[in-house]
Amino acid sequence: MASGNFLIGDDLSLEGFETYVHPILKEKGYLVTDKLDISIENLRESILTSISGEGDLEKMVNEVLLEAKIHIKKAEEERRKKGNEERIASENQVCGYAHEIGVPKGEYTMIGVYQDDTTASKLFPLIAQKYLLEDLKTISEEVVENIKSLLEKKLSEFLKS
Repeated sequence: MASGNFLIGDDLSLEGFETYVHPILKEKGYLVTDKLDISIENLRESILTSISGEGDLEKMVNEVLLEAKIHIKKAEEERRKKGNEERIASENQVCGYAHEIGVPKGEYTMIGVYQDDTTASKLFPLIAQKYLLEDLKTISEEVVENIKSLLEKKLSEFLKS
C-alpha cells in the first residue's frame, strides 16, 4: 500500500472537503490519516492531507476530485431550488482545466507519494509546519510594514510641530 501528501482544492474549506471529497475517498477504500486547512500565500485555502491506499494515488486524487465536482454541481442545483441555503463548496474549488488540452483536471498539488502506507503521515507534521511558517512569515511581514508606516507618519507629525 502507498501513501502520499497532497494539497487538495483551490480555496476549498475543511467543511467542503469533509462534505464532498472525503466521503468519496472512503468509498473507494482510501484512508485520510491527516488533514489540515491551510492558507497558501495568505490568500487561498487548501487542505493538506495524508492519504494511503492501493494503486496510483495521484491518479486516484484527480478522479475523486472530478467525481466531487459532480456531487457539488448537484448540491448547487438543490440549493438553488430550496432558496437561500449557504453554499459549502463550488465546483471550481475542486476542478479546473488543464489549459493545454482543455479537459477537466482536479485542483490539487502532489507533495510526495511514498511506497509504504505510513511515510506520508510521519512527514505530515513537518510539511504542515512548513506551510504554517510560510503563512506566519507573510503575516509578520505585513505587521512590520504597518509598523513602519505608522512610525513614519508619527515621525513626520513630530517634525512638523
